[in-house]
Formats: sequence, structure tokens, C-alpha cells
Amino acid sequence: MMRGNRRRSMEETGGNMGGLKRLAKFCKPYLPAIAVALLFALVGTVCTIIGPDKLSELTDILTQGLMQDVDMEAVGRICWTLVAFYGVSALASLFQSWIMTTVTQRVSRQMRSAIS
Repeated sequence: MMRGNRRRSMEETGGNMGGLKRLAKFCKPYLPAIAVALLFALVGTVCTIIGPDKLSELTDILTQGLMQDVDMEAVGRICWTLVAFYGVSALASLFQSWIMTTVTQRVSRQMRSAIS
């Protein structure tokens, strides 16, 4: 037995804004988690942006070391700084992904429950 076409026109659903408003209503309880995920995304992005600048400093020190002695203390300090920046960036991205995956699954579950 075939059912009719269940698609609604844009006028019937309230257009794009109507759908976004309904989605925002489902997401409202998760706004604090979404804000924390955005904060983690910001931290991860900033750390990733700073990394190449530190690599540039490392390259400059090594290039100067070709003419003189290499300052191994400065090289070690910059390398550990890079490890810290990229480690923080990776952890921030991991937490941001985990939070948003959890929020997405819960919102999807609520939407499925609302349909049935």
C-alpha cells in the first residue's frame, strides 16, 4: 500500500526560518554545552595558529646555528612549547568533537521522539 507524497511545501512548513526556529527549540537545553564546545574550538584554533610561528622561531635559531653554535637550550624550549601547543590543540579538538557528538545524538533522539 502506497502512501501519498509526505513532503510539504515551503509555505506549509513556515519556510527555512520556521525549521530553524524549531531546531533552536530542540537545541535550547544544550546551549551551555554548545558554548563550551565553541570555547574548546577557539582554544584549539588559537593553539594551531600559534604553532607555525613557533616553528619559524625554531627555524631561525637553527639557521643562525649554521654560522655559529646552535643554542640547544632555545631549541629544546621551543620544541617543548610546540608539544604543549599542539597537545592542547589536540585535546581541545577532541573535547569539542565529543561534546558536539553527544549534543547531536541527544537532539536527534529528541527529534525522533517528537515525530513518533
